Amino acid sequence: MKTLVFSVLGLIAGFFVVRYGLALVASETTIDRWEYKHIVRGSETRILNILDLFAAYFRTPTAWLFGLGFNTFSVITSGEKEPYSHNILVDALCEHGLVGLALTVAFLLLSLRSCVALVRWYSEVGPRRASSATLFALLSFDILVSMKEGNMFSIDSMLLFGLLAQALDMQARVAAEHGELMPHAGEWRGDDDGAATSTG
Repeated sequence: MKTLVFSVLGLIAGFFVVRYGLALVASETTIDRWEYKHIVRGSETRILNILDLFAAYFRTPTAWLFGLGFNTFSVITSGEKEPYSHNILVDALCEHGLVGLALTVAFLLLSLRSCVALVRWYSEVGPRRASSATLFALLSFDILVSMKEGNMFSIDSMLLFGLLAQALDMQARVAAEHGELMPHAGEWRGDDDGAATSTG
């Protein structure tokens, strides 16, 4: 019971520390946007943005395969403060068609699969496992954020994390094929710093 009381008090204290800590370093506008009324208003606006883009897309059957074109949303909308739809998958489908959507989803799925594979490769090596899990978390966070804000211009970090995960996964697979990495143990046969060296 005593532990529970201290836990609750710690959570309450932590909330106020974070709340007033943000007030010291963040602008009033940044804090206000997380109020309930602003969240609801922003959600409604973004849903309308998505519907505008869908409407333009489905009105143009010739664009279903390859899309309406890059940055189409800025042309079809009259909202000066909302120059994009705030959803990368909607952008991929409507602006780049079924081909663009398929490529985007394939890239994201391959990147996530590579992150999971990295965690498994290094399941018994603490530092490498932690680094792989961190990369997985960063990529997952960027993917989730891209469902509520940003567009094809602003996914540079997500692309970076995805490409990094796939490159590291490929490196681990090649090393395992050459006997330089023990599968799912993360045991490198090489230098202490983890650089693989050939034993053949």
